[in-house]
Amino acid sequence: MSETDDYLDRPAEFDQANAEVNALARDITSVGTALMSGRGRFCFSNCPAGLPAEAVMSRNNVSVDANNWKNPQQIMALLARGATRSRK
Repeated sequence: MSETDDYLDRPAEFDQANAEVNALARDITSVGTALMSGRGRFCFSNCPAGLPAEAVMSRNNVSVDANNWKNPQQIMALLARGATRSRK
């Protein structure tokens, strides 16, 4: 790949990383809102620590798949990827 191609690919790479950070921020905000407004109706599914069925099967329950939830290391890697892209 030439230097010109590399230079031209950078905005697309930054846009992709930025979109992923924005999606993560929306997910974190959604979980935070659910916890603040009705923590008794919130749970992570597919998580070893479980709640009683009444809590997870209630009306207006908010559930997030723990398998799709990023851990701190994944979040920091994503942020670093976006920061690296923005500095080039």
